[in-house]
Amino acid sequence: MAETRKIGYAVVGLGVGRSHAKAALHSKNGKLVAVCDLIPEKLEKAKSEYGDILTYTDFDEMLKNPDIEVVSICLPSGMHAEFAVRAMEAGKNVLVEKPVDITV
Repeated sequence: MAETRKIGYAVVGLGVGRSHAKAALHSKNGKLVAVCDLIPEKLEKAKSEYGDILTYTDFDEMLKNPDIEVVSICLPSGMHAEFAVRAMEAGKNVLVEKPVDITV
């Protein structure tokens, strides 16, 4: 039987984003490729928990990775829209925590 291609997934923000990362790890059609956070200790913990993944503190650098197809934005409210737009402009599919933004 041919192996199913797995969708490359990245998570930005390792607060609530940890649950998104765990879901990607257990997805039969997805593969957790990378996580991004500004706090190095969170990245080290993620690497030890999730195994062979890439870690980034620079969101734009992470977006350059061609293996990442979907980015899950799990940042504080008020930051979702900006980061989602940047990811989409880089050609990525995006999942966004609610609310998308706190201003209109």
